[in-house]
Amino acid sequence: MKKICILLVSIMLVMTTAMVLPVGIAHTEDDPLVVTLWACQTNDVGTVSVWNDGEDIHVVYETTGGWELLGTHLYVGKTDPEYLTSAPGQFPYFTCHNPSVDEYEYVIPLAAIDSYHLETTKSGKTT
Repeated sequence: MKKICILLVSIMLVMTTAMVLPVGIAHTEDDPLVVTLWACQTNDVGTVSVWNDGEDIHVVYETTGGWELLGTHLYVGKTDPEYLTSAPGQFPYFTCHNPSVDEYEYVIPLAAIDSYHLETTKSGKTT
């Protein structure tokens, strides 16, 4: 069993009349946005699925190939992660998995997305 100490996923949301995910479409549980879960930037260790049910954003980590999660950090927000200077340890969602797990779901109320502040670069962008 291979264990991953910390994984990071950044999901940028765009505010329109409703919260939607990147590429301008609202993904559902039946048709989630699915991206590769990377360890050490080069190891494909599973997937991350994201969808919006109108009240909450769901982010599901699923590992494959014997990998397990020891901890997860998650940023969900409207600021492009490229402009953030906050370290992953300062991200608003963090879970230690003891014992380790091969699947974990965060459920984040849409209303909570503006309830925290992260530092940005000096490019004038703000969170």
